[in-house]
Amino acid sequence: MNNNFERKSENGELMMRFLAQFQNFETKKRQLQCHNQQLTEENLLLRNALQGIQQQLFAAESTILQLQHEKQFVKEPPISAISPDKIQQQVLKYVSQDRHEMAMLLCTDAVDELERTFGHDHPDVGAILSTLAQIYRDQCNYKEARRLLHDVLAIREKTLGVHPDVVATLHNLTTLYDNCGNSQQAEIFCSKALDMQVRLVGESHPDVAKNLHVLAFLCQNQQKFGKAGFYYERALQIYETVLGPDDPNTDATRNNLAICYVTQGKFNYAEVLYKTVLTRVHELKFGPITVDNKTIWQMAEQREVDKGLSRDNTPYNLYGSWHRIDMVNSSTVQETLRKLATLYRKQGKHAAASTLENCAARMTLADQVPSAKERRKIKRSSKAKKTYKLPVINRLRRE
Repeated sequence: MNNNFERKSENGELMMRFLAQFQNFETKKRQLQCHNQQLTEENLLLRNALQGIQQQLFAAESTILQLQHEKQFVKEPPISAISPDKIQQQVLKYVSQDRHEMAMLLCTDAVDELERTFGHDHPDVGAILSTLAQIYRDQCNYKEARRLLHDVLAIREKTLGVHPDVVATLHNLTTLYDNCGNSQQAEIFCSKALDMQVRLVGESHPDVAKNLHVLAFLCQNQQKFGKAGFYYERALQIYETVLGPDDPNTDATRNNLAICYVTQGKFNYAEVLYKTVLTRVHELKFGPITVDNKTIWQMAEQREVDKGLSRDNTPYNLYGSWHRIDMVNSSTVQETLRKLATLYRKQGKHAAASTLENCAARMTLADQVPSAKERRKIKRSSKAKKTYKLPVINRLRRE
């Protein structure tokens, strides 16, 4: 009896172990089936990707064969026989297509070929290296651009001497060092460019004034306001003599010189310059200054004097016609109005400052209101459910 019970117990234990092993086998089987399905799907994706790559490779091989076939009938001259201007045109074409690698490769090949033919110290080598430096500069690789431009400067100084290309290289180095935040080194190269430019075109040339303007800006960045003011004054004198007192360059230089004066605390000098800009524009647009044809700053100061008086019997032209200057479409005039308004506020002339600020705001709005032609175009396009939105009032404007 006991033996039968023991046998049955052993058989039950064997059966339980068998069932456990069977269940474990089924679980592994399902896992393998899932893994097999996943591998099948990945294999299909890889096959599709491989097929696409093979198609691209076939198309590339076909293109290469076609180009090789065409090259048999085209006898290209060596790079040394091509002028640097044509090489630069092709480089600029590559750059415009965002193919910078091709542009740099073309420049490098051209330099190698030219060096083998003419040597390193040749003007054409300098021209191609200068183009290559510009590409590196545009890609913000300032270190490589700086190295190349120094090489270009050495080549051009040795082969050309006092020459406009040397001045251009000095200007490029000035811009490069200024972009790197090294205004002190930029000032050194700008001063060299100025000296050479004076030797080339004389002291009273607009290009000299432009160089003086840049030099003043660099000094201003270094807090050298005395030197900056000196350079601005020289530039202003050249512009007034050569281009005239009403030229935009003259007005811009007056403004920058006035800003320099304000920084030094010379408010009276700055105020004279700001008023000169507004007076010249007023006379140019509205005629000579008379009692009935006053400038905007004269009307602003009159409002400051009369701010405590009653306006009941005041003629309209005293408090209304001053905004005629807003018809002048000039960012220089607008900036002058704002700068003079800031100066007035520093002097406590708040009514005069408000007058100029309101006028500058009117100029911004007048510049952004659509013209009659634009309004007709907007009206026609409204059928297509297009809406017109004015741009942001405080956007920057450039001349």
